[in-house]
Amino acid sequence: MPSVTMTHKIHEHLRRHGAITPDEANLHYGCRRLAARIWDLRHDGLSIQTLRPKGEDGCARYVLMQT
Repeated sequence: MPSVTMTHKIHEHLRRHGAITPDEANLHYGCRRLAARIWDLRHDGLSIQTLRPKGEDGCARYVLMQT
């Protein structure tokens, strides 16, 4: 059986849950470079919005936009 790539795992999470944070990606998938995986998904044509908290603390949240 072929291995599932990290990018595919992140895509499936976004499809099921609509959004993901770096902490969630690390906890559930061991993904420590979520921004790079989001770049890959955007390069593949997905529309993903980055939401950032107002303060400097906190992580970005990546939201899959409906097309």
